[in-house]
Amino acid sequence: MSADRESAAHQQALVMIRELKLDVNWRALSKPEQKALTKLGKERMAAPSLELLMSEDLTEYAQLKSVGRANTGRLRKLRQRMTKHLSELSQNADVDYPLGVLRWGRGPVPSIEKLESYVIEDFEVFLSELPPPDCDLLTQRFGYHTPRRTLDDLGKERRLTRERIRQKARDIIALLPRVMRLSSPLLWRSLRRGLHHDLVTAMPNLAAAFADQREMYELLEIIGGQRTRTIYKAQVLPSKVALNMLDDYFADNAGPYDRSTLLEELESQGEFRRTQAERYLQHLLDHKHLRLRDGYYEPIGLPRRHAVAHLLVGVDYPMPFRDIIRSVNARQLASTPIPEGRMGHSISGNPWVYWAQTGSYAHRRHLGVDHEAIEEICQSVAAVLEKIESKTANLRSVHNDLGSRIPYEVMRWAIGEHGETYGVHFRGHSRADSVGLTPVSKSVTIRDAIAELLERNPGGMTAQQLAKRLKATPAAMSLCLDDLQKDGRVARVNVKTYMHTSHAFLEADVDDIAMWVDEILSDEIPIVEADYIREVVNESEGFAFSKEFYVAFVRWQGTRRGWHFYYTLVSKQPFDSKSLRAMAREAAKERGCVDGAMELLRERVQLTDRMARRVRGWIGPYIAGLGVDADADA
Repeated sequence: MSADRESAAHQQALVMIRELKLDVNWRALSKPEQKALTKLGKERMAAPSLELLMSEDLTEYAQLKSVGRANTGRLRKLRQRMTKHLSELSQNADVDYPLGVLRWGRGPVPSIEKLESYVIEDFEVFLSELPPPDCDLLTQRFGYHTPRRTLDDLGKERRLTRERIRQKARDIIALLPRVMRLSSPLLWRSLRRGLHHDLVTAMPNLAAAFADQREMYELLEIIGGQRTRTIYKAQVLPSKVALNMLDDYFADNAGPYDRSTLLEELESQGEFRRTQAERYLQHLLDHKHLRLRDGYYEPIGLPRRHAVAHLLVGVDYPMPFRDIIRSVNARQLASTPIPEGRMGHSISGNPWVYWAQTGSYAHRRHLGVDHEAIEEICQSVAAVLEKIESKTANLRSVHNDLGSRIPYEVMRWAIGEHGETYGVHFRGHSRADSVGLTPVSKSVTIRDAIAELLERNPGGMTAQQLAKRLKATPAAMSLCLDDLQKDGRVARVNVKTYMHTSHAFLEADVDDIAMWVDEILSDEIPIVEADYIREVVNESEGFAFSKEFYVAFVRWQGTRRGWHFYYTLVSKQPFDSKSLRAMAREAAKERGCVDGAMELLRERVQLTDRMARRVRGWIGPYIAGLGVDADADA
């Protein structure tokens, strides 16, 4: 070959090398050739590569004193061999990544079938060139054509620690990408295209060679230059969105589920392939997120909210929250047990659950409310709020004003879920279902609703009437009324009737009654029972007010006038917060007889004869040891 033809061939080879990013396959070189090429790189202070070999002026290089004639001769022969390979490659379009002296960095992406053959062939050659101990270690570590062994087993056999075995295996396998015919970027481009397939099915020969598919994925990740578990996650584990979608499906659909239903759900909403979906179901079974009973799947280990929703979607009636928690814990639906002592956000803040009635909850699927009904509810509530000066109210009060046939719990759910779309803001917690036309910052409690309702009814209402109008239980209503009386906002004018203080004392001479109370409290006996105030004031002024009226009056005016009170007991001086029954019990303990206890009690508390007879009835059984509760309120 003339010098001009040789120069032209070198130039053509250089163009091909740069276009395809070709390099020398070091595994195909002899030891002397490797040393000669390595020395060339050191002299030129560059990486020993095919491009360096083909572009170097070897005549000038041979004149260096540090370079021997033998090294220059080896490089000339190696360059001629490389030129011949490149020339054949350029003339034969059918040559597709041959196993030889060239290593490919760029080019057409091979199919997954060809990639499988390349990986198997290169890996087999790599193992054959390793020392037997290293080859055995690697094959046993990866389970390649042999049962996979653990690091502990390999360490005991070689008298090394498991960490040292892991390091040795890592160092050996790290040499593999350098001897593959395809560079890591080119190999990964092919693998990445194949990730939408099931690699076990697409590369059956490679998968059959490994004891576990995870080892196959690890090998592909190493030669592809990817992080650990990159391929494994893409092939087996779903994305975070898909996992959440499956939990939401359990929360919104009653079980148990057959296999085909779950596979279709994963494929449609989770964007799973069929093979991925099947493996994901197995993954859930292995990690105890699903259990199989009689051919059907049941979820376990769900987040607490999803677990509660899954339980309620399967029943068409409201359940008390304690029964819900017990059932969830008994069936192991939640990932962690839910404490029975408190409700928590697993129920009260659950988007799938609505408050059905006091203490009971149901799944929203059982509401049966369409979009038109929701719009009507929200617009009706907004219309009521427009008439209120503060633009804020308790939802129970609004429901009462509307006189709606829609159940309160349905209205509560509709406003809570969709109210803001129609300009109605909701804040619901612990008997404080507040609604407003602006974001509700202050809770409007059921107590506020009671006070508002009584203010609009001058004639007063009974506790039963209030409970019925505001959809509350009698027990809850009793507690609220008691608090309102202590705050002086509501007065109990007789045994059954409650009135707002603005109406209860409208016809009474407040200052005159307060003067009488002050005079009564100035007697020698410091504590006065309310019935004594009733008897004295009614006889002196000719009134017919009840004992409850005077109790309410004292609570209403007590703070402003410096009176101290506890239930029916009143005093101008602070005293221990004890009921009349508790004071009677103390007197009975001190004297040990009924007459003595009554004499001592009347020295401490001013009583009417009527109340004295009633207290005597308490003390007798207590002294006789009948165990009457002395802490109950008079």
